Amino acid sequence: MKKSVLKVFSTVILLIGVFMVLGGCEGKKEPPTPQDIDIIDTTKAVLLKEVLPISVDTVIIVNSDDDLKPYCDKTPSFDFTKGSVLFTSGYTASSIFKISVKLTKQDNTNYKCLVDVQEDYTAKPDSWKRCYWVSKKIDPKAKITVSINKHH
Repeated sequence: MKKSVLKVFSTVILLIGVFMVLGGCEGKKEPPTPQDIDIIDTTKAVLLKEVLPISVDTVIIVNSDDDLKPYCDKTPSFDFTKGSVLFTSGYTASSIFKISVKLTKQDNTNYKCLVDVQEDYTAKPDSWKRCYWVSKKIDPKAKITVSINKHH
């Protein structure tokens, strides 16, 4: 009887040890790979208000028709179940030759937005307002790190 109790006790201890070892062998979680998100320049299709309620050199994410109204005189039709709208606005010390925007998803709540503003060599200051359709829905609580590169 003592032998059978010892066998059962040994088996239980062995099983507990196996579960502890297996539980500690969880694979390391790799950090997410940054992922570029497709965006489409819709500035020409949207009638932006003359004065936008956003700061200079900033990016705003809009996820509903109601949230879009402060930015547009004529509200275009966007399917906010499939994506978001991105507004960029800023100011330069000279005129603007070209603007390009790149949006990269870092993880579920963090994005990087790179706005590249190529300035012209004239001395006339200029401002920009752009609207982009983002091909993926962005959480309104997401943090977007904005980097604006102004150069000639």
